[in-house]
Amino acid sequence: MIISVKKNNRVRMISVTLFGIILAMMMCGTDVFAASKPVASGTTKTSSVIRASASVSSAQVKTLSKGKKFSIKAEYFTAKKSTKAKYKWYYISSYKGYIRSDLVKYADSVTVSGKTTAAVNIRTGAGWSYAKKAVYKKGKSVKVVLTAYDRNGEKWYKIKVGSKYYYVIARYVKLSSTSSKASSSTKKSSSSTNKSSSSSSKNSSSGNSSDSSSSGSATFKGFPSSYTKKLAALKKEHPKWEFVAVNTGLDWSDAVSRMTDRTGTNLVYTTFPYSYRSVEKGCYNYLTNRYTPKDGAKFIAASEGCVKFYMDPRNWLDDTHVFMFEDNRYHSSYQTRSMVETMTKGRNSYLYKNSGSFVTAAKNYNISPVYLAAKALEEQGTGINSGTVSGRKVYNVFNIGAYDSASGGASNGIRYAGSGSSYLRPWTSIDKAIRGGAKYIASNFIANNQSCAYLEHFNVMNGLGKVGTHVYMTAVYAPRNTSVSTASSYKKYKIYDKKIVFYIPVYKNMPSSACKVPSSSWKKDNNYYLKTLKITAGGRTYTKISSSSQSYTKSFTVYVDRNVSSATISAGAASRTSAKVSGTGKKSLSSGTNTFKVVCTASSGLKRTYTVKIVRGS
Repeated sequence: MIISVKKNNRVRMISVTLFGIILAMMMCGTDVFAASKPVASGTTKTSSVIRASASVSSAQVKTLSKGKKFSIKAEYFTAKKSTKAKYKWYYISSYKGYIRSDLVKYADSVTVSGKTTAAVNIRTGAGWSYAKKAVYKKGKSVKVVLTAYDRNGEKWYKIKVGSKYYYVIARYVKLSSTSSKASSSTKKSSSSTNKSSSSSSKNSSSGNSSDSSSSGSATFKGFPSSYTKKLAALKKEHPKWEFVAVNTGLDWSDAVSRMTDRTGTNLVYTTFPYSYRSVEKGCYNYLTNRYTPKDGAKFIAASEGCVKFYMDPRNWLDDTHVFMFEDNRYHSSYQTRSMVETMTKGRNSYLYKNSGSFVTAAKNYNISPVYLAAKALEEQGTGINSGTVSGRKVYNVFNIGAYDSASGGASNGIRYAGSGSSYLRPWTSIDKAIRGGAKYIASNFIANNQSCAYLEHFNVMNGLGKVGTHVYMTAVYAPRNTSVSTASSYKKYKIYDKKIVFYIPVYKNMPSSACKVPSSSWKKDNNYYLKTLKITAGGRTYTKISSSSQSYTKSFTVYVDRNVSSATISAGAASRTSAKVSGTGKKSLSSGTNTFKVVCTASSGLKRTYTVKIVRGS
């Protein structure tokens, strides 16, 4: 039996921070490719070097003299928290290179208006670890002055508030199609961009998309209409990318039901807000407001709404997260050791020193070394999982065999690494752990119709009975994390716009629009249970739900004499937030069975309906 792969608490905490999965800021929506994009201008303060990447150790592209002016396309942050100028770089598209911001006099040039699509935090820098300065409600207007990227390659927008600049994750902002008045030089650049866009439109007829001569809009074979708008935007921006619809053969509701039934295979970290958390039996005590740990003390079951959000492919059709659908087989032309080194340098010294092992494994087992490195980083954070088995030190880079355990699964992974002889075990070195783990993944996942990060978690290509089983990482957001790391590496190596094929699942009877993200408010939760439920009739009180113990029964029957013409239903919500109860009060009774519905609506909007039948004698 293939068992779920997980990690110990310490490593998970590091990983959560590393990839910015703190609180519930991973919300719905995709980048909107507006007709206008923000642009800034810069002037060198002194003689300055343009480099091939955002690093002082990268190759020199050109040297600019003092006073040289240029347009800035994007801003890149290389630090986790620091706002110092030396950790912020500007990308100059005309030179195809980067310049450190402390060498540049910056000025806004073309700004674009936008509106937030959900409640969102405004931060001091591009990255989840930067300080939060404010919370903007959904529909808040913002002035976007530049596109920015955090150290993991996630896209943000630089916004101007008064005379100050802040940052908001791009996924939460919809840009308008108009921009502020630009200089003549900027307009010229815009004209050039339009020509390029026209060229891209012509190219979009290749691969899996074709242009409609009547409307000019792209269509994509096998994809529902709810996919195509986002795919068309991606195709326009990246003409060489191709998208293949993969028919799962599954009804969406059936697949979601099977996935959510297995609560132990969909987990979130305790930093996620309450709306992301399951309150189902075995996952939550609705009287004490305690969540049941599923892996260590920090990972708990995800709510159905959370699972739907991460499971719906349409939420991830942007130019970063689409990489969760990239085929994980080896592509030797561009997946090199240098790329692995770029991914791991400064993030995990153990993995960096063993970069060559990833490429060796890729060649031996036909599996992407970039994907393997991204997975190892997600599993290990800055450390390495090791331990002693039978007097030998062993390693488990991918935490294989670290199945669910209330005390944490890492120890189980170490036992697996030190026992048996399959997959090059025992893994007595990091090199063997990488190569053996790669063989395991290739044999058990890629060969099992789980050849991309999405399918590793959502096993939907092997029939309905397999959904919710054979899960590599039980963190429901794992595919999202892996895609961010992969996209970042591709951007740094300038292969981002090469031909890449994405295999994207589709389901039968999907909702007309993408499933929404759960609320990020800590003032809302999913507790939709009644703490008390009483029926008073004929001078008697019938207590059906008591605050002394949990009850999951939803249907109740009370019998009263024929001379009882009315009854009063009273109920109280268990939630400590603003849950509401409807359907209570005085009720008139007819002879026979009288059916009443009492609905408890959680502050998150989740509803639980209780049925009260009062049978009046005839």
